[in-house]
Amino acid sequence: MKTYEIRMILEENTSEVIQVANKVFGSGVGILISKKNMWGYYATNDKDIVGAIILIKGGNKEGFVQWIFVDPIAQGHKLASRLMDAGQQAFSDEGITKQFALVRDDNTASWNLFLKAGYQVLPLTHTLFKYSMKGFIKRAEYAMITGYSTWVKDDTSKQSSVFPKLPIFRTLMIALVLGASLSLFGFRGIEFLFFSVMTVLGLTLLRMLVAFPIAISYGKVKFVPSQGGVFLSFILGLFTQSWWPVFGIYVPKEDLWKSHEFKRNLALQSFVTLLLMQVVFIAASFLVPDVFSQGMNFIIAYVLVVHSIPFFPFDGTDSGRIIRHNKFLYVLSLLGTIISILFYF
Repeated sequence: MKTYEIRMILEENTSEVIQVANKVFGSGVGILISKKNMWGYYATNDKDIVGAIILIKGGNKEGFVQWIFVDPIAQGHKLASRLMDAGQQAFSDEGITKQFALVRDDNTASWNLFLKAGYQVLPLTHTLFKYSMKGFIKRAEYAMITGYSTWVKDDTSKQSSVFPKLPIFRTLMIALVLGASLSLFGFRGIEFLFFSVMTVLGLTLLRMLVAFPIAISYGKVKFVPSQGGVFLSFILGLFTQSWWPVFGIYVPKEDLWKSHEFKRNLALQSFVTLLLMQVVFIAASFLVPDVFSQGMNFIIAYVLVVHSIPFFPFDGTDSGRIIRHNKFLYVLSLLGTIISILFYF
């Protein structure tokens, strides 16, 4: 049985740490990791580096878990938990009391890991604006990645549950605001305002309704809103009149759940909801051609394209969840998107 040790990252280790990150997350992720002054810990069997946790210091006692990963060949040895413990101790030694981490909404291994470490998901406005402005840019970066949520460890912000209450209501209200922002809150005309609001709000609601029967076939579920992308979608809606897609997912009702038990169900949810968006795109082009051609055609086509890219930073979208379960289903969904767009344009 192999024995693994947790050691502090030194300058000579950075290249190998990035190689492991590329192996776990996919080629190209390494360019997002700074080699200069890398702070954190790595797991090793004295021969190879098989995982790491990379940390960042923020202002006013804030810290960020930038990355935590373990090579699949070394999983099953609780290395992620040991790396997390080392990171938490490093934060404590530096007097960092407010900690932030970016977690993909369907990455249950990370979900469970951060939950056990005392992290929770706070309302987006709280995460962005109720902490130090020195760390705002980093928190805003986290908030812009769709399909991900910012998890926070802060003993002064306790909730009764891991996620904010009224998730479906919150998601629909966000959709309402995003739909209104597409028309600059009415500056493009009342007809387009109504259509953009109904499109974003209606599509968000339809996705919930279509996915629910599939989700409950697994058992008791709850709806989890996606925090990532909301801030970006609002900015893009105001300044470029485009919609960055932000949706939630149904997950098992228990706080701790195993990804392999729900992976297929979640992929089917994503597959059906992606097909739904393709149908809505084609149907809208027939039912309301005049308003649709005012710009909503490009907006929905853009949403379809974004949700057809399965790689980071888009791996939290429908296609990312589909391809992690079944590559054939992903090909079908991709063909559906291509056919839908070519059919109209």
